[in-house]
Amino acid sequence: MANRYLIIKKCERMIEGAPLPHLRRLELEAKLLELRVALLESGRLTVGHDEASPFACLALLMHGLIMDAKSLPIYEETLRHCDKLLSLVQNELDG
Repeated sequence: MANRYLIIKKCERMIEGAPLPHLRRLELEAKLLELRVALLESGRLTVGHDEASPFACLALLMHGLIMDAKSLPIYEETLRHCDKLLSLVQNELDG
């Protein structure tokens, strides 16, 4: 079993000390907070590894972003991935 909530918390900790531009950091923090709240509302924090793999991909994207904090393409891909995960969790709430 994998805990999606803990993966999001790990991502939040990763960007705390990252050399990201201020506005990018704020936008990422807001997306991650929104995702964490949606996960709490869904009640499905711990799932099988297959269902958690998109969240693990987010952690990898965050790591890549931290390694190259000025990369706009990696930043944009990270935001898109956050939006996809949020849609996924919201679909779980609806269905």
